[in-house]
Amino acid sequence: MSAWDISENASLNHTVLQVREHGRGIWILTMAAPPSTHNTLSPLLMGALARAVDRISSLGVPKARVIILEAAGKSFSAGIDINIIRDEPNLELKMIRAIDPTYAIQESKVPVIACVRGAAYTGGFELALSCDIRLASEDAVFRDNHAMYGVHPTRGISQILPRDCGSSNAKLASLASFPIPASLALQWNLVSQVVKSPEDLLPAALIIAEAIVYNSAPLVTSLKNTIDEGGSLPYGEARKFELKREAQYYEGMDSEGLADSLTEGAIRFNQRVAELGGGDVKLP
Repeated sequence: MSAWDISENASLNHTVLQVREHGRGIWILTMAAPPSTHNTLSPLLMGALARAVDRISSLGVPKARVIILEAAGKSFSAGIDINIIRDEPNLELKMIRAIDPTYAIQESKVPVIACVRGAAYTGGFELALSCDIRLASEDAVFRDNHAMYGVHPTRGISQILPRDCGSSNAKLASLASFPIPASLALQWNLVSQVVKSPEDLLPAALIIAEAIVYNSAPLVTSLKNTIDEGGSLPYGEARKFELKREAQYYEGMDSEGLADSLTEGAIRFNQRVAELGGGDVKLP
């Protein structure tokens, strides 16, 4: 069976990927390939992950509100299996949207939080960058090895990276295959938070996920899309796009519906202040 067939026929229940529902619409996906592989993105793992993200995203609100992507073992992902690319060079051309998790995550209506431990190399780096919010443990290292192997990127890293960390840093990372430890990734705005150990990642992600679930589901969905789509536009066009999305959001909502939304929001705010003592959220 070819690598293409393996990826296309990947099972959601295969041992390389664990899928579990945490509750309240929060789903946890755990990449769990054999430890010696450092979660290398084999066709099987890629296909299973893409299908899992698509399936969860299709559930809609309230069954699907947040996806947390984590990894078992020492590494988030060491990247795409080089042996597969060498043995089947046309595989990259065949990696259509349906079996590529980076596209599944980028296009998901559900926010995705990445918990990065250990190595996040090349394809693993791209996978992390595709997520909406990224957390890292102190042992995490990001590295883009496309230039080292002479393989051209196709999953957006050349465009996402400079938007997140600036052109100079992106070129340092990609042209020199420069390793980016967690502390530097935080300085470069590649991650939102660095926690001490890999064991702290999931608790930190759950705090954020619960906060997202706490908020208005329709607004979270609309705002995620507005940020994603507007981020690729010049500022003036992006502002117009925001106004367009605002109009679309309020279509069909009468004054009574808006009043109800505001009332519910006030209740949520007061409850949150009472729970957190002023809204101070501390991650592990």
